[in-house]
Amino acid sequence: MGRMDRTGRIGWITGASSGIGRAVAAELAGGGWRLGIGARRITPLREVAASLAGPGPHAALELDVCDPASVAAWAEGLRQAVGQPDLVVYSAGWGIFEKVHRTSDEDWDRTIRTNLTGLFLVTKAVLPGMLDRGAGHLVNILSVAARTAFPKNGAYNASKFGALGFTEALRGEVRGAGIRVTAVLPGATDTPFWDALGDRWDRARMMPPSIVARAVREAAEAPPEAMVEEIRIAPILGNL
Repeated sequence: MGRMDRTGRIGWITGASSGIGRAVAAELAGGGWRLGIGARRITPLREVAASLAGPGPHAALELDVCDPASVAAWAEGLRQAVGQPDLVVYSAGWGIFEKVHRTSDEDWDRTIRTNLTGLFLVTKAVLPGMLDRGAGHLVNILSVAARTAFPKNGAYNASKFGALGFTEALRGEVRGAGIRVTAVLPGATDTPFWDALGDRWDRARMMPPSIVARAVREAAEAPPEAMVEEIRIAPILGNL
């Protein structure tokens, strides 16, 4: 099978209603990609789709990455609406800041299901089509917390360490099939993820999500003979 067609590129993005996912959607649409996007909050998701530049029409479909039926319906809906994806960006995420002994079972489960199980479910939904075509690119937005452990981040670290291991194992499986797999490990990025923490963190020191989005686009548009395996990008002053 041939390599990715560099014209008429189609990208799917999870977690696109806000934060890094929304920034990636804007960056790719501005570069001429046609997009299918998903998130649990359908109203802001549709607002994002309506705001995008590029060759549209872009498609916005509700998606709960924790629900296998929702993932399957989202993938099938986007195939009908925009076509098979050349690129899938997993940007859905959730986390808390809490010590291990104070972490509720519910918060642990939601963190693992969103950041790790959801990644598995979305990958399973899109990978067969890429394997059939012999081309495609999976970009997983992880975190610096996938390699560096932080106090009060037990659930989040566990999910992101696991997601990085999954991403690296997947890359080994599909490397010879024409499919690229990229792990993106941003440091602190100024997104709604931090809203619940009030003024406990200096958000002026964080990166804007547009910086991460630009790195994703550059990896996605690299020559097909090359694979950007991992992107580590951090605020200039380092971790908070």
